[in-house]
Amino acid sequence: MIVGLFLAFAVFIVGFIFIERRAEEPIITFGMFKNRLYSTSNIMAIFSGAAFITASVYIPIYIPIYIQGVLGGSATNSGLVLLPMMLGSVITAAGGGFLLSKFNYRTIMISTLVLLVVGIALLTTLTPESSRFMVTIFMFLVGLGIGSSFSVLSNAAIHGFTARQRGSASSTLSFTRELGMTLGITVFGIIQSHVFANKLASMFSSGGAAPIGVNLSDPSTI
Repeated sequence: MIVGLFLAFAVFIVGFIFIERRAEEPIITFGMFKNRLYSTSNIMAIFSGAAFITASVYIPIYIPIYIQGVLGGSATNSGLVLLPMMLGSVITAAGGGFLLSKFNYRTIMISTLVLLVVGIALLTTLTPESSRFMVTIFMFLVGLGIGSSFSVLSNAAIHGFTARQRGSASSTLSFTRELGMTLGITVFGIIQSHVFANKLASMFSSGGAAPIGVNLSDPSTI
């Protein structure tokens, strides 16, 4: 079924490109991709979209479980740990738009994407001994890295185009960002599923079940 879906996607995308290149008023004007800034913005939108959806879906699922089950926090505190990421994204979303009058697109995006990569990398270093403060800092860095893509990439995509083309340029950027989100959630979902399945199989390989007397409804026990 998966192979069939990939084949169907290939057929539809080829048909879409064929029709769009001949349409009088195309949904996507492929000639715009000759603009280097526009092409780069769309490529970055795919990856930033993937990073955003992964952070927005998987971090809210697993970090609260980590706070509550590993660090022993309450349900309320485990939910509040998501606040730093949201706050960071708001700061750079607004700040990125403000800095456009002072710096070029590349400078802003590279600096914030470095923060994103650093934040994600630091989250992978969490251990049972990590403090709540360190988790907060890591989440804040991820938020700072994500936020600017919303305002900066949107402006970069329409830069250099006429008023007639800007609507198409902006909507295409939104489409590529959504495409990145779709790919990101799928790829990381597969990774997460396989890693968990392999870990559980490894832990319970001897008896095929949890140890006797272990209450699996308690997050701390798990």
